[in-house]
Amino acid sequence: MQTDLPHIAIIGAGLSGLILARQLAPYAQCELFEKSRGLGGRLATRYAGDYQFDHGAPDFTATSAAFQAFVHTLEQARVVVPWHAIRVRLQPGKPPVISEYPERHYVGIPRMNQIGKYLAQDLVVRRQVRITRIHGTPYAWQLQDEQGNDYGPYDRVISTAPAVQTAVLMPDLLAVQSVSMVGCYVLMLGFTQPLPLSWQVAEVTGSAIRRIQLNHTKPGRPAGGYSMVVHATSAWTATHSEADRVWVQAQLIRSAGELVGQDLNQAEHRAVHLWRYATCPPAAEPLLYIDDAGLAACGDWCRSGTVEAAYHSACAMADTLGHDFAQQTGR
Repeated sequence: MQTDLPHIAIIGAGLSGLILARQLAPYAQCELFEKSRGLGGRLATRYAGDYQFDHGAPDFTATSAAFQAFVHTLEQARVVVPWHAIRVRLQPGKPPVISEYPERHYVGIPRMNQIGKYLAQDLVVRRQVRITRIHGTPYAWQLQDEQGNDYGPYDRVISTAPAVQTAVLMPDLLAVQSVSMVGCYVLMLGFTQPLPLSWQVAEVTGSAIRRIQLNHTKPGRPAGGYSMVVHATSAWTATHSEADRVWVQAQLIRSAGELVGQDLNQAEHRAVHLWRYATCPPAAEPLLYIDDAGLAACGDWCRSGTVEAAYHSACAMADTLGHDFAQQTGR
């Protein structure tokens, strides 16, 4: 590692943080801090015996030419593949209606979290380190974790954590204070036998649930381990975000069972997870937050909360900072 390059701390090793570190690598020494054990943020997978649940982003699309090119490189590396799922629309009390989606949907293989693992190769990532404080002086910042350990100094600190968490760490980035994010409950069910359903993905209206996917039907998944992932609506999640998790789980099982016409209480495995900061209202442009003291923020929440938004926000930040670093280092 070259010591003459700017030293950059990136908080969060989700897709934005990983892309940003990779793109800044020619111009800076980047060190990532991730509070979780896993990598990739909501490109996440849970395990329970033979069951696997992509309980964050279930799949994603690529609409822009730049993101399509990026996804193509992941396809070539056999990290993602298209998922040609049978998709339906569901409403309570009505039969499923086949829905045609013109967009190509992609999933990671053999699971969604493989994308983060692949992108983290050759990067310096400190896992299970929760940063709680930024202190020091401009362009000589120190980070402190919840154990009181200090890291640094860093020429710049860039947060790719959700807006609410970024606002706490960087209160002087005033524009971040006004960014709102909404949560999402996720129900994970594992069955010893497949359910008699003729589809793999259901988009739902008129219910506490907005989406159901049969995770085991994705390409590259192991045989058996029949798994269902249920995403609640943001409105229902907000209303019950502090409710007892056993009650939340039971309500979502009941609602999902009514939608698919099956007794989902037969599930061998049941679990519920709350993503407190899952998505946000869409913005017209991939916003960036940069101050004059060496602090900055970006992430999927800067645009629309999608996988593609995370990519574009990171690229925009890398373009802005990379130009500055190139001038400083003559690269």
